Amino acid sequence: MSEFEYRTNSTIEALVSRLTSARSVMILSHEKPDGDAIGSCAVVARALDALGIPSETWLLGAVADSLRSLIPDLSVRSIPGEVPEDDHDLIVLVDTGAWAQLAPMADFLRTRRERIIGIDHHARGDDVAGERIVDTSCGSCTQALIPLVDAMG
Repeated sequence: MSEFEYRTNSTIEALVSRLTSARSVMILSHEKPDGDAIGSCAVVARALDALGIPSETWLLGAVADSLRSLIPDLSVRSIPGEVPEDDHDLIVLVDTGAWAQLAPMADFLRTRRERIIGIDHHARGDDVAGERIVDTSCGSCTQALIPLVDAMG
């Protein structure tokens, strides 16, 4: 058995197809979300909203009020505090691919791997997302999302 390599295993076109055919999307990022994590969630949520695809953003752990104030228009839920229901047919994971950063949702996510697509800019991660784009040339995940959003129209 070969060692896992955290790298791109899909295409922008394939991820766009999954996004645009979804009925409902859960969007999440790493614990203690920073500006890039929240901004990346917002990019995906707003792109989906423009296409009329419902989504919920789940934030893991404490979020500074200054960061939360950037997304007043989004449907945001928090862990801990709420428990996600299994009513999303697609899960978009942004700005991480590491199980260690997803601890509060790890059990939920492990049983839904085939529904998870990931977009990240970090060089290290785990086999969390069934399909993913990893672009380490980007300085942020929001930058890595530009080709995806452009392809969504």
